[in-house]
Amino acid sequence: AVLPEPREIAAPPARRGPRLLPVALLLLVVVAGYFGLRNRAGDGGEGRPEPIAAEQGGGTPPAGLPEPEPAEPATPAGTLAWEFRAGAAVTSSPLVAGDLVLFGSRDGKLYALDRKTGARVWTASGPGGIGSSPAAGGGAIYFGEYGGALVAVSDKDGREIWRRPTAGRIVSSPFYHEGRLYVGSFDRHLYAIGAESGAVLWRRQTGGVIWASPVVSGDLVLFGSWDGSVYALRSADGGVVWRRETGDRVYSSPVVLGDEVYIGTQGGALLRLDRATGSVVWTSRVGSPVHSRPTIAEDRVLFGSEDGNVHCAYRETGEILWSFPTGARVPSTPRVDRAMVYVASYDEFLYALDLDLGHPAWRTHLGASVYSSPTSYADKLYVGTNQGRFLAVSLGG
Repeated sequence: AVLPEPREIAAPPARRGPRLLPVALLLLVVVAGYFGLRNRAGDGGEGRPEPIAAEQGGGTPPAGLPEPEPAEPATPAGTLAWEFRAGAAVTSSPLVAGDLVLFGSRDGKLYALDRKTGARVWTASGPGGIGSSPAAGGGAIYFGEYGGALVAVSDKDGREIWRRPTAGRIVSSPFYHEGRLYVGSFDRHLYAIGAESGAVLWRRQTGGVIWASPVVSGDLVLFGSWDGSVYALRSADGGVVWRRETGDRVYSSPVVLGDEVYIGTQGGALLRLDRATGSVVWTSRVGSPVHSRPTIAEDRVLFGSEDGNVHCAYRETGEILWSFPTGARVPSTPRVDRAMVYVASYDEFLYALDLDLGHPAWRTHLGASVYSSPTSYADKLYVGTNQGRFLAVSLGG
């Protein structure tokens, strides 16, 4: 607000002698009487003054009014909110669905926890272990298991609905879209499976293991394979729209924005491809394998590499704007929330980096190396470790 200009204070008039004294005495009596009446009104009943607000300097509320509830202290960012112990490594990345946070473990269980408290709500079975990250849709939770099956369970209690075996291990995370699931297998096939029935709708063979997770964009399913190619298939029938050879195995899952497709390669490159044709728009080489799935944030794309760096590239050209070194490999996918980049490393730390410059704001020791990618929701970040700890970390506020 604009403050008024200070008014010029006129000089007091010259004293005019004793004739002013009766007037002054009369004013003194009136003022004293006024304050006496006001104080008596403040002793109780009508006329009780309002409590002084804290921002006005504090004060004690009058008798008979409830004490104000103290404000909850702000939780410092990076503080552990709660912890849950699974029976083995948690390499599955968490999914937040309603009041639940869900993840798989190599102990053969899918866990559903209360996301606010970490209390276990239910578990489901995945023989051989679960490295796949869960997906949700149609009242069910879907996940792949090392035993080679894609499994659907109720999102209410974890009761198994159906189980669809494949001929190879499933590490790929299923992608749910319009009543269908798309998932890759070590048997070299990408599957389209009906979410309600578990029936195989179609499958497409590639020349290598499908480690990473597919993504659906429009009428295309995009994914990478260990045969060194990135594929775009028609989601309706699995027909090949295009195939882009990279020359290296592809562990990374793609991320798509409009006509832009970003994906990393074992050869140490991040590629931007044209979604419609698969043509290479640019290649950004970082000299170390990129297993991390890229993350798009505004005009930037972020990803980790196996030499321990977190990179931030310009989307338009692929130019590396900054790189932040951690102490070990970074297969984890960076998560962007509130202009901060959150990423976990095999050096056992969770980092919070400034999006603009990559400067570290804080880091939290997680007690074990991390393959799982963190997931943020509300004021918390959820992440699992390779020693079975599953953690909720405060983002502050």
